[in-house]
Amino acid sequence: MNVVYPSNNKEKQLSSDDAVKIINKVKPKVVIITHFGIKMLKADPLYEAREIQKQTGIQIIAAKDGMVINPISYSTGLRQKTLNMYK
Repeated sequence: MNVVYPSNNKEKQLSSDDAVKIINKVKPKVVIITHFGIKMLKADPLYEAREIQKQTGIQIIAAKDGMVINPISYSTGLRQKTLNMYK
């Protein structure tokens, strides 16, 4: 998904806020955000990806230059383990 601007931006291109609306309607298993503008790069795409993930509950990946993801071997079911079992 081309997310050019960070949240709270009123430009005519896609922002993080717009991405949240689309993701909540479509309900994909995973979203890769890419095509960052300079304002998004200054705001930190990784931070924006985390915020989108918090708001949607969908796994979000902030793309990097040269990044390669094999969709066949990528599992959305495998999440980072938490320490809750050690309470």
